[in-house]
Amino acid sequence: MPDISDLTHDQLPSSSKLLKSTVIAISVATIILFVAVLPAEYGIDPTGIGHSLGLTKLTNNSKPEILPINKASSETVLKDVVDINKHYWISNEPYKAKTINLPLLPNQGAEIKAIMEQGENFNYNWQATGNLYFDMHGEKLNAPSGEFTSYWEEQNKASASGNLIAPFTGTHGWYWENRTSELIEIKLEISGFFKDVYLP
Repeated sequence: MPDISDLTHDQLPSSSKLLKSTVIAISVATIILFVAVLPAEYGIDPTGIGHSLGLTKLTNNSKPEILPINKASSETVLKDVVDINKHYWISNEPYKAKTINLPLLPNQGAEIKAIMEQGENFNYNWQATGNLYFDMHGEKLNAPSGEFTSYWEEQNKASASGNLIAPFTGTHGWYWENRTSELIEIKLEISGFFKDVYLP
């Protein structure tokens, strides 16, 4: 094929040939636009050929099928979310861990209390060198003197462990009493979410 620079003026296409080729190209492009592009891309099918060829199914603007909502299923999903939220809780206090050693003389009693908001919780473990009377209890914030809620009471116990979730805002803890004639030492380990632990 000769290089275009080698062609003479007479060998170059005439203006009429260029115009004719341009018109043909535009016509072919227009046919493709109306027959294929518009039906496939936009769902517009002025000739009906796009539908016959199945091109209108390719449009991005076709609306998805809307399935009916199953009321029972949606209620179940909502119930599951609510149930999960019952087990999810955020503390205003950082996680803490403390160990307290408490000696009890014969016939002596003592308390250890944790200041807690409702919902806060801790794990605990205490061990004593002898059997004690003990009561695990809580007092509501600003409760009258002597008013408390007892969680667990036993006469002769040398150890206990578990978890406490504060049912109300206030103080929660233990009272031990040494009803023997010997010195008994208690070691309490507590970890969780509470404002402070103290001996009244």
